[in-house]
Amino acid sequence: SSKLNPSAYEGIGFAITSEDAVPIIEDLIEFGYVAGRPRIGITFNMISSVMAELYGTKAGLYIVSISPDCDVANTDLQPYDIITSINGVPVESTEDVDKAIEGCVPGDTLTATVYRISLTGEETTFEISFKLESWDEVYEQENDDE
Repeated sequence: SSKLNPSAYEGIGFAITSEDAVPIIEDLIEFGYVAGRPRIGITFNMISSVMAELYGTKAGLYIVSISPDCDVANTDLQPYDIITSINGVPVESTEDVDKAIEGCVPGDTLTATVYRISLTGEETTFEISFKLESWDEVYEQENDDE
């Protein structure tokens, strides 16, 4: 939707339909999170194609940490690796990750292309497969710890 405003503002506003918002709000009220959302189990920094060119590396998701309770931790993925694509979709941002896992649910298996450069400068590219996890388990564990 949009709005008209005679002041110095640009006069454009955005809205989310109640059809989209209500299920999310209900989950937040009931659980404290949005139920059924998948997670990979990684923490990353984004490397854009511009940054990659500047630093002589690959664009993608620079892995900072891997959650040990996720299936991705059972792969060859390591901190400092760069995930360049997920299910064939190039990834450089959280929006790209969202696009790559759109329609996926916890338990689905994904394939990612990983780029690694060793301390000696040796470059390797390989693929990993892992299952998506559920945020539900994370929040249940946090509540059990309290």
